Amino acid sequence: MASVKLTNVKKVYDNHVEAVKDFNLDIADKEFIVFVGPSGCGKSTTLRMIAGLEEISGGTVEIDGEVVNDLQPKDRNIAMVFQNYALYPHLSVFENMAFPLRLNKKVRYAPLTEEQVSNAEVEIKKLKEENNPQNEKRIEELKDLIANGKRVKGFTSDEIFDRVTKTAEILGITEYLLRKPRALSGGQRQRVAIGRAMVRDSKVFLMDEPLSNLDAKLRNQMRAEIILLRKKIDSTFIYVTHDQTEAMTLGDRIVIMKDGYIMQVGTPTEVFDHPDNLFVAEFIGAPKMNTFETELMIEDGSYYISPLGAKIKLDDEKSEILKANNVKSGKVIMGVRPEHMVLADGKSDDTIECTILVNEMMGSELHLHVITENETKLIVRVPTLQLTTEQRMNLLSGEKVYVTFASKVVHLFDSKTQVSLLKK
Repeated sequence: MASVKLTNVKKVYDNHVEAVKDFNLDIADKEFIVFVGPSGCGKSTTLRMIAGLEEISGGTVEIDGEVVNDLQPKDRNIAMVFQNYALYPHLSVFENMAFPLRLNKKVRYAPLTEEQVSNAEVEIKKLKEENNPQNEKRIEELKDLIANGKRVKGFTSDEIFDRVTKTAEILGITEYLLRKPRALSGGQRQRVAIGRAMVRDSKVFLMDEPLSNLDAKLRNQMRAEIILLRKKIDSTFIYVTHDQTEAMTLGDRIVIMKDGYIMQVGTPTEVFDHPDNLFVAEFIGAPKMNTFETELMIEDGSYYISPLGAKIKLDDEKSEILKANNVKSGKVIMGVRPEHMVLADGKSDDTIECTILVNEMMGSELHLHVITENETKLIVRVPTLQLTTEQRMNLLSGEKVYVTFASKVVHLFDSKTQVSLLKK
């Protein structure tokens, strides 16, 4: 296992397009880190530079303390799982998983069995009893053999069989080892691709959108299996996805990218509760955060906001952060997540009057798409458990509703830079 360090890494293509710009990141040993962002943000390009599949235009990539910029992919001791599985159709599942082991011809030291160690010790004893100076070289060779193992090239057939079958058992694909890929479902093929990476004992596992070709139900199932798999092999993972749900559920930390830049690095809780900027706030969360321009006011030392005709006093914690950041009154961008908006009983100073445009029934909750008097569109998530049958029947298109929210759930961003005003 190994740490990975990227320092000032960038990628510039021949047409002078900068795909990755000044990328800096330290990935700890055994950490599961996720690169996430919209298409074209540079996440897959960064992964491919770590793997050696893309040439690095600038900066350095280190794996386990060694700079690997000039090393071929085969010499970086990494394993990669691709989006399209990349299985050999003419080979069985067993042979697909065994292929990287058969290809590996590196010289290594294999530990001796107990019987081989015992035989070597007996031979050493006999050579010493002969008291012949010419035996000293052989004695040293035997001692080295016991200490370091037997020098072998590649993997033996028994070792390959043992590694493949044990990995197949972990992934639950033992019964498919003799099948060809065409006889497998999408989820089973993806497990084979993951298994082929696992058998190698690589320092780092790279995964490039491995679940994007699966249907929604299977994707959820495979996501849970990857979480369990990570606990079993306890390795360093770098995972690329455009799906923020995968990022939030899988990663120890998330790297959110846009236009080749890192926008924020943090735990799932950090990026959800404390986004550094407007892009991160809107990208993380489904449905996305409601954002609109509002007025930030200071009255008697306290901060107030006036969103869409309402007037809400900010809680003490947010006010203290704004004071510490020397934030003045004026126009700001405010954000509130749909799940933090609630329906109010009627009109008051801290409510917003809205008209329902669309009511999406999601089972455990309703997604109300509403529009305010000044034509600002919002989304409100309403748990169905909190509603009576009569209330549900009244939430129809064209009906008036009043929404409100607590000041503690408010996010505020600079209207020009779009940077969070609540960053400590």
